[in-house]
Amino acid sequence: MRTPTLLRIAFGICLALPVAAQNTRTYIVTNDGDTVRTAVRFNAKMADNNREVFAFVNGHTVRYAPGDLRAYYNGLQEYETQPLGEAVVFLQRHTAGYASLYYCDEAMLAEMIRNYPRLGDQIGCSLKDAVGSAVKSVREASHFNGKIPVLMTEGKNLRIFDPNLPKRKQELAAYFYDYPGTESLLSQAKLTPETYEQLVMAYNQWKPQALARLVSQEKNATGF
Repeated sequence: MRTPTLLRIAFGICLALPVAAQNTRTYIVTNDGDTVRTAVRFNAKMADNNREVFAFVNGHTVRYAPGDLRAYYNGLQEYETQPLGEAVVFLQRHTAGYASLYYCDEAMLAEMIRNYPRLGDQIGCSLKDAVGSAVKSVREASHFNGKIPVLMTEGKNLRIFDPNLPKRKQELAAYFYDYPGTESLLSQAKLTPETYEQLVMAYNQWKPQALARLVSQEKNATGF
């Protein structure tokens, strides 16, 4: 009977807090690709930033949900609209390239899987796993501070890599199977945000060189 109580605690940390206004460095990116530099207001909790943002447009404060905008920058991080299974959310973007790294909130993910029964199967994360991760983040300090890495490489859908779940190193190794430096980067004892970030950035640096070599080899093989 403890799980519902702990679940309420985990979800409780994601309740909306008073929004804080940002300066003119902030902006929104419309679905047409236009960048509009305007004051952006956001909630202190990352989970709320995954769900909504407020911008000052034409003298009025407008609430934007995921899908209403392509992206926004709140003065601290850039968030980008992405489909997560059958749902659409704003994901905090860290790195974009051949492989892209995003972050979402643990408690928000658990709530989404609860509300969208098929979502867990689509992204490889069960409700039990998501709730357990959210509860653990309430109980224990973590390098990730309640964030879950979300990865996407070209031709693949977004995939959750919750560091609190077992076999994540093996799954990361399989995900980046074509990069020769994966094993070395995953050799450290624990996965940290730096592990994911270094792996993605190293992969993005290596990938265009690997593709260029492949094209060169194909030309040499065909004589063209």
